[in-house]
Amino acid sequence: MKEFYNLTKEELFNNLQTTEKGISEQEAKKRLEQYGFNEFKEKKVKPLSKSL
Repeated sequence: MKEFYNLTKEELFNNLQTTEKGISEQEAKKRLEQYGFNEFKEKKVKPLSKSL
């Protein structure tokens, strides 16, 4: 598959299953249920000073 920056607008929309107008509210809810929120899980990091 091509890198996203090498795709035409139409190819990009097709790959992301969307349109220029975006996705419907129903599709947004479906994707939220399927993929969850667009967020990162925080990792606990030990301070370097405690490792020395």
